[in-house]
Amino acid sequence: MNIRISQDRLSGLFFCAVAIAGIVLSSRLDLGTPSRMAAGFFPMWLSVVLLGLGSVVLFRSFIREDEPVGQVEVRPLIAVLLGVVVFSVLVERWGFALAGVLLIGVSRFAAGRYKPVEVAILAAALVGFSALIFLYALKLPLRFLPV
Repeated sequence: MNIRISQDRLSGLFFCAVAIAGIVLSSRLDLGTPSRMAAGFFPMWLSVVLLGLGSVVLFRSFIREDEPVGQVEVRPLIAVLLGVVVFSVLVERWGFALAGVLLIGVSRFAAGRYKPVEVAILAAALVGFSALIFLYALKLPLRFLPV
């Protein structure tokens, strides 16, 4: 796929679209106050900051013309997005470890050529390190393995 729009303009539009979606979705949640934050406080203000940054990048793209994006590889985009979707769908049922291994395995198709041994070592290291951070240090309520 060949894209003829400038990189800054495309990035600014993407940031603004994601920010607007975040603002719309987080507006349904209670915001609270800075001293007593509710569930919607952080996503709302993060989206507002992202909208500001996206607006600056978009405005800058009209002042200074940048080179176009050019050729975009679709396979890596689909592989990484599919990996994230697989992880988010399976993490509660299959556990953090199996969903993480599938995330890494599916996302690895983005590069084309790969060695299964390297993917296995990468998956074991990343899942182990991520489990230490998210499950044990941050104590997220997820199971490591399915029951």
